[in-house]
Amino acid sequence: VNQRQTGLGLIQIMEVACKGDPAKVLDISVAYLIRHNGAVTWDLAWCPAASTQGTGVLAAGLGDGQVCLYCVPGRDPEAEGGTKPLNLKPRLQTSELQKRKSIPSSLAWHPAAPHNTLLVGCWDGNVALFKLSLDRIDLVFFVRADTFPLRKVCWIHERWNSGDKCEMYATAGLSGSLKIWSTNEPQALRYSHTMSYSTNIMDVKLVGHNGGLVFLSSDGRLLYLYSTTNGFKIGFRSVTKNCFSCAALDRDYFVFSTITGEVLVANLRRMCSEKGLPRTLGELPDLCLFSLSMDAKSEALKLDDTVSEQRFTELEVYPAQQVHVYKNAIMPEAPGLENAVGIAHATGSGILRIQLLDRKKLERALKVKKVKQ
Repeated sequence: VNQRQTGLGLIQIMEVACKGDPAKVLDISVAYLIRHNGAVTWDLAWCPAASTQGTGVLAAGLGDGQVCLYCVPGRDPEAEGGTKPLNLKPRLQTSELQKRKSIPSSLAWHPAAPHNTLLVGCWDGNVALFKLSLDRIDLVFFVRADTFPLRKVCWIHERWNSGDKCEMYATAGLSGSLKIWSTNEPQALRYSHTMSYSTNIMDVKLVGHNGGLVFLSSDGRLLYLYSTTNGFKIGFRSVTKNCFSCAALDRDYFVFSTITGEVLVANLRRMCSEKGLPRTLGELPDLCLFSLSMDAKSEALKLDDTVSEQRFTELEVYPAQQVHVYKNAIMPEAPGLENAVGIAHATGSGILRIQLLDRKKLERALKVKKVKQ
């Protein structure tokens, strides 16, 4: 993964049309195409700033070591060629990592306005911070954070700081260690938690409503790190016997998946309180949204035990890659989604599945009964 790769690569930005109550998907189309020569796109990250003139700003970490920013405009379907995919070129790009023979693995925009800094983790264990402006990308620092590849970098709130100041960040990956650093002293380690050297941290997410961190381990544990006036505290629960793969969250829901093809959802605010994770698994509700498996005899992919996708048997990929859910995403609020939650799942077999969940029904399914402590 830390080898520079060149060749044709493609990023597709999809447009999903929804309507009705309950909401239904009317159409899915490719709205934008980004062609690059980095062969693989290791990570994508949308700038959290609300766009007033278009869809938003997208950051991409490519296999050739480049980090690129794309300004994604709005679309007018009634304009000439409005239904055809638009080709986008990078607005800004930097080769600073490429010069240092590092390949980006994870991107994180600063969560506080004006969102003008981008944190980048690398497959060789290094981490870089970039300062962004309208016409340039400047490298602020480039330091060693781990001896093993980094799977994820993530900003973290310092609870005792006033306002939305956010100058601390976390790194995690194949070493099994979650480390907390400060941008003011890039090489000064503030906190470290190591699970075991045989356990990888697969993903890390910042919980916006209370500034904690949720991270997923390869041994099926869900961990929650939060800060208090007395320092950092951590709690964990064993959720599954399978290896986690990735997670997504918004202000209400937390979606996580495993390499066995399952995607589950939990209520974020109930799961991550200021008191830490619930003490019993009965208080950690989850609902299986999606399950992709492979029939051992026919080698056909099966979706939720109801739909058999025979055509995918021709793909030359391993079974684990076929069912592996690589990425989850929760769709932003938009017209047609007022009463629904949109969730997308991308699998190793090439399947992109989009589900619309009725908010009221979802809340009823996730309703928690009080459990005596």
